[in-house]
Amino acid sequence: MKKFQFIMLTILAVVAFVACKSKKNEEPVNEEPISVNDEILATVTVQESEETTYTQNGVKVKVQMSDFVENALDIYLYAVSFSEKMPVKLDVIIPSVSVDNQGLLSANNVIPMMMTPGGQQPVEKYLVTDLNGQLREQSGKIEGFSVSLKFGEYPTTIKME
Repeated sequence: MKKFQFIMLTILAVVAFVACKSKKNEEPVNEEPISVNDEILATVTVQESEETTYTQNGVKVKVQMSDFVENALDIYLYAVSFSEKMPVKLDVIIPSVSVDNQGLLSANNVIPMMMTPGGQQPVEKYLVTDLNGQLREQSGKIEGFSVSLKFGEYPTTIKME
């Protein structure tokens, strides 16, 4: 009888130990939705052709939650150019980018908007496709930001400096 009790107590101790240990090793899951309204400086890189890459450093990027789409954010690029040949720099919005609780970003077939003195103008020629990225934020402030996408046919990356 004592041997049986000893075996049962040993089994219970092992089970309790394993149960406690497995909870400590679990990654915490962020149940809070992303909520961000912040500005950063980023590097924008455009693959113009197989041989040519254009990079612009110090691009002001604003990321804020969408006013119109739940679980989405809008990405504003200020004074950005996508080629050395561009005569002017533009202010561009990539609207309604989906964001999950882990900060994963995605969008496909989104028409970017160009900000002009007369308001926002859609730029269908540079349809945003294959947008994927990661946003890390703490208390609404961006701690990390990286996105890859295509503007029309041009592969582009936007990375926080």
